[in-house]
Formats: sequence, structure tokens, C-alpha cells
Amino acid sequence: MLANHPNAAEVSLGRAEFGIFKHLSLLYSTRGNLVPDILLAAAALQHNALLVTSDTDFTRFRELRVQIV
Repeated sequence: MLANHPNAAEVSLGRAEFGIFKHLSLLYSTRGNLVPDILLAAAALQHNALLVTSDTDFTRFRELRVQIV
């Protein structure tokens, strides 16, 4: 299970993440199915995390470090 991976971390969303979420939403004119992606991207950016995913939609966010698997 991914949660048991030694590099996995639980992240909570707060004011800082919401500010990043709002900025990215406006910057990328986000709507629809990309809204949850922006929320995950905001959390990753706030925590300077590498987002590991199979979803190539995340590559559109230039600020985000993404590893596609």
C-alpha cells in the first residue's frame, strides 16, 4: 500500500495551500476535472514535494515537480 511507503507523507490543507490553489486556478483558468489536480498541486508546492503520478495532466503546471510513472 502506498501509505506504507517510507517516503509517503500525509499532508493537510490549510490557508497557505488555499492561497496557492487560488493563484494556480486563476493562472491556469482551471475548471472541471482539473480542480482536484490544482488542489493536489497546491499541497505538493506548499510542502516542496515531488508529485508522483500516472496522470500527465499535472505536467501542465510548470511550478510543480512531477514524476510520471
